[in-house]
Amino acid sequence: MNSEEIRAEIQRLKRLALDLRLRETLWLLYRSHLKFYPSHFAKDPELIPPEIRESIVVSDSTVEFRFEGNAYKLRYVEGEKKYSKSWDNNHITTTPGTITFGVDGYRVFEFRAEKTIESTPDFPTMDERMGDVTAFIEGPWVSVVPELLRKLEAHSKGVYEKRNAPMRQKQLDDEMTRFGLA
Repeated sequence: MNSEEIRAEIQRLKRLALDLRLRETLWLLYRSHLKFYPSHFAKDPELIPPEIRESIVVSDSTVEFRFEGNAYKLRYVEGEKKYSKSWDNNHITTTPGTITFGVDGYRVFEFRAEKTIESTPDFPTMDERMGDVTAFIEGPWVSVVPELLRKLEAHSKGVYEKRNAPMRQKQLDDEMTRFGLA
């Protein structure tokens, strides 16, 4: 391949990653599930699905686990916070970060993200932006990660529904009484 063909292939891979929404999927996997697993281990291990509970290893910025026969590693590293003010003098904190995803010891995906918090007089506003894809190697993992996310979401939902079932039944019983259906 010559340099133009290489650049074209890199652009194709970046476009594919965007079309597959890999940044958003991995960010959601981290932000909604994996980042909480250290506290779940200590306080509520039932929230970690059994498929990965036994293999999970968590450090400050990295979560490693096995799923469907492969070893996965997700690493989120925050950069240096930047402080500024908006036109109306609100404080703004911007934190860049990099998410790296690996399969069986190989980095297969990496992208930049940015979190911004603006402290307004009423309440803080938050924004998350997905940045550049800086590494992408196609493979079967591309379809496994969305499936993993679905399984983690279903597991969490199931645990919470089971825990809340008695309260929901009591609410239903109360409503039935109030509406003369009991």
